[in-house]
Amino acid sequence: MNSLTLYVVCGLLLVASDAFGQCNPDATGPCDEAHASPGCIVTECCDAVCAVDPICCELDWDDFCITIREEACEGLSCPGPQPCGEIAGTPGCSDQTCCRTVCDHDWYCCYIEWDQSCAELSASVCDRDPCELSTPPEARLEEELCDERLNDGCNLLLPAYSSIHCGEVILGTTTTSSPRDTDWYQFTLEVPTTLTLSLASEFPAQAVLFGGPCAGPFEVPLLFESTLCEGPAQREIVVPAGTWSIVVSPGRESISLRQGLQCPLDELDPDEDPQPVYFGDQYLLELDCDPEPCLGTADLNGDRRVDGADLTLVLAGWGSNGGLADIDCSGIVDGADLTRILADWTG
Repeated sequence: MNSLTLYVVCGLLLVASDAFGQCNPDATGPCDEAHASPGCIVTECCDAVCAVDPICCELDWDDFCITIREEACEGLSCPGPQPCGEIAGTPGCSDQTCCRTVCDHDWYCCYIEWDQSCAELSASVCDRDPCELSTPPEARLEEELCDERLNDGCNLLLPAYSSIHCGEVILGTTTTSSPRDTDWYQFTLEVPTTLTLSLASEFPAQAVLFGGPCAGPFEVPLLFESTLCEGPAQREIVVPAGTWSIVVSPGRESISLRQGLQCPLDELDPDEDPQPVYFGDQYLLELDCDPEPCLGTADLNGDRRVDGADLTLVLAGWGSNGGLADIDCSGIVDGADLTRILADWTG
């Protein structure tokens, strides 16, 4: 059955069928000006208009075609006049497939103008072959099935998390369907720890390290972006004791991923229409921990105080070869570390 679209033009209800009125690919006239030749240069707008009035693609592009365009072509700007890698004050770019891919990620590029962000986005998402991660045998599957929202952390009315443990690798999936899918992995540290986070993905992704309750205030010491199947991106950071969350989400600071990730067709609701798919939907997240770094601070337990708890850690580690209580990073816990405790004492 052909899909139908309704338009109201000059008070008339018009019915468009996708089966009729396809635009001539050789059309050269502008879509917003009347001209004697059929069709117009912006193919997807031309198709929409000619689906309402096939005459616009058979005889000429007259004033009535322009009137239909005002109702039917909002956000339909592909292909546009300029190359996709160049900035322009008009929406769309000359490569139709790349143009539509970019606009599916960022509506601004087809509604307002093709700005610097659109040009950079085209370099990131166009002409890329889909890639597939190599999954290590020890990877643990994310508990959340595709398109469920079971571990969206503080984005849920009742916050819910998946767990991650030091030394673990997790194979997860995400989608760009609504609401936006974010995966929150929570873990607790008993002492200040050096964390090494690794993220690789089949789609543009980012990971954020969060601390603090959902009500705030948040501590966000780290944000980094994945590689696309080219080996994991790694970041290392020292954090105090406490409960932390690693949040993996689609998109990056420069890419608002609005479409392109969808559940496999056999997992979709029968009533849900398939959407464009530009990337794979899997990622690998790994967490490694070193619980006894040389911190270079007398606040050994990360409670923002230097008191008896920190003194106890120095005395317990006295004479050992480095470790958490080696405040001056000399390789041994001795009188120099005790002096630092006393000098920074807050009680």
